[in-house]
Amino acid sequence: MLSESGILLPEAPYVSGVKVLADVHVKHGLTIYPPSLGEAVETASTRARPDAIVITGRKTGEPPDPVSIAIARAHTDLPVLAGSGICFNTLNVLKIVDGAIIGTCLKRGVEVDLDKARRLVSGAKAILKPRRPLVL
Repeated sequence: MLSESGILLPEAPYVSGVKVLADVHVKHGLTIYPPSLGEAVETASTRARPDAIVITGRKTGEPPDPVSIAIARAHTDLPVLAGSGICFNTLNVLKIVDGAIIGTCLKRGVEVDLDKARRLVSGAKAILKPRRPLVL
C-alpha cells in the first residue's frame, strides 16, 4: 500500500492485547498492485491475520458502498466494519455491518460532543434488531 506515510506492508504487529483492523482499499492511499476489493479482503484476512476488516467510503464522511460491504463479506469470515460516514442520516448501514468506526459525526469543532454521541447510540439501537454482539 502506498500512502502519504510511505509504503505500508500488510503485516500486522503481533503485540499481546492489541486488536488489528485491516482497512482495505483505504480512502487516503493507493495500492501498488491494484487487486480487486475481494482479492484485497482475502489477502488481508489471510496474510495480516487482523481481527476485523474495515470498508470505508471514498472520502471522509462518506459511508461505504453496500456493494463493497457485500464483496468484503463474500471474501472473509471476519467481522466487517464501516470505517467512515456513519451519522444520523446513514444509520441504516449498521444493518449490514458488524460494527462501525465513528468520529467526524460526533464532533463539534475538534471535541467529541457527548450529547451527539448519546443520540447516535440511541438512534442506532432503535434501527438495529437484536443481533450477535461483535467481540474483538
